[in-house]
Amino acid sequence: MLKFSMMSLCLSEFQTSEEVVKTALSLGLKGIDWTSAAFRDDPPEFLNRISTDAGLKVVCYIPFLTKLSRGEGGGEDELKWELDRAVGVGSDKVLVPTMPIPGLRDLGEIRKRWMEVLNRTAAECAERNLIPTIENFPGEYSPVVTAEDFLAFQRQIPSLRLTFDAGNAFTGEDPVESFRRTFEFIVHMHFKDFHVRAASAPGFWRGRDGRWYRPALIGEGAIDHSRMLRAVLESGYSGWGNIEYEASDLPRETGIRRACASLRQIVSQIQPMEQERGSI
Repeated sequence: MLKFSMMSLCLSEFQTSEEVVKTALSLGLKGIDWTSAAFRDDPPEFLNRISTDAGLKVVCYIPFLTKLSRGEGGGEDELKWELDRAVGVGSDKVLVPTMPIPGLRDLGEIRKRWMEVLNRTAAECAERNLIPTIENFPGEYSPVVTAEDFLAFQRQIPSLRLTFDAGNAFTGEDPVESFRRTFEFIVHMHFKDFHVRAASAPGFWRGRDGRWYRPALIGEGAIDHSRMLRAVLESGYSGWGNIEYEASDLPRETGIRRACASLRQIVSQIQPMEQERGSI
């Protein structure tokens, strides 16, 4: 059974870590992802305690390894500091966003740089009993958007797993087919939505597929979440699905609440039909 969790990063500009926990509880969520990009001043043991006290499972920790990926000084220290925080928070996995690298426009070079970073990350994760994961990260110069992108990395780093982001996969290929191709390696999921255009417009960025994207509320964008969730439920996936709202049309908490309600409604509509067919 798919379980929904809170993406703390989406609320980090507006709420403290304690307020994020309260919001998660008010939504009836049972899990949470933490990241130092937003809460680096909170000791990891504190984040662990407020999560545990609230009955929230720390599903994943998200380190942004900017120094290591950009070849800046202190990259190794940054990596170890981040992974030690992941352990302190109480997570069993980390998600390393493989972002485009400023100044680089050669995807081959960007992939090479990230392969080096992820090899180092996997080695350090092994010492801490952490599962290293990456996600489908969006953007024209993102090294990992499609299933084949991820599989190319996984073939070189056998311990690497996938946090499948259905919205980000959509910016490069059919997300349902991408999910099916990578299913055996998926240990976590993200859900979001996008408005899509064929040509550039203010506020839109270019995806790998050549189209232009802007964040949308789940249910108001171009992604067919009914089809996506049906594939997830039919697969037997029993992990977590993190809910993201990155648009600015609504207050963030309002957007997350509506996104959560939309996904739950879709699941509630799919489950009776699939149970009747014997798929779930």
